[in-house]
Amino acid sequence: MKTTLRERWQEVAEEIERTKIPEIHLLTVDEDISSNKGKEMSQHNIIVVAYKWVAERKDLGGMKNIISFEEYLFDELPSIYEYWSKND
Repeated sequence: MKTTLRERWQEVAEEIERTKIPEIHLLTVDEDISSNKGKEMSQHNIIVVAYKWVAERKDLGGMKNIISFEEYLFDELPSIYEYWSKND
């Protein structure tokens, strides 16, 4: 979880590379997410979890890697839990 993204999200990208995990969810309350930053994080398989109104902004163009807290809590987490329950 990061309060602001600025350049700190790159630490997460380094962690993905180091651990070879397929993707990671990065939760933030940062409201200043540019489309360029969103595209760059997408290239590193970072799924940004932000306020719903941020995730739905027109300038983010419906990027699949930027989702709302609601989508994360009610869709993503249950599907992850289900996957790991079946593959224990």
